[in-house]
Amino acid sequence: LDQKFNRAEIKKYCKGKKVLDLGCGNGNMSKYFIEQGASRVVGLDISTNMINETKKKKLHRKDLCGLFLGTIDSVFQR
Repeated sequence: LDQKFNRAEIKKYCKGKKVLDLGCGNGNMSKYFIEQGASRVVGLDISTNMINETKKKKLHRKDLCGLFLGTIDSVFQR
């Protein structure tokens, strides 16, 4: 999907929410979530290079944005 459309839709749901950014890549969307008022963002990517690129953006703060290298086998919503 077009990123402009994605951002417009996502903006409606970010403020005050905890966001999981699966496949966070270079962190552009994680940064956007923070800018839109997310209370916390957790980024996960399988690529060490992408996690390192995200860290260069200074998003990685314990209180706001956690970055993790790895994969997900299952996702559950409570």
